[in-house]
Amino acid sequence: MWQTLIGFVVGNATSALIPPLTQAAMGIALYLTWVGGFLVTAVVLTRLLKGIKLI
Repeated sequence: MWQTLIGFVVGNATSALIPPLTQAAMGIALYLTWVGGFLVTAVVLTRLLKGIKLI
């Protein structure tokens, strides 16, 4: 009886916690890809400018 009750409570808690956690993980992943893309474009642009102006 207690095991089923505990399992029910734990199952409900994990199912309630998983969507916010996945949303947070998706947000962090999107942020990291955005920052990574920004850094890559910045490096490429500085390389191109150095190649053009020979800084």
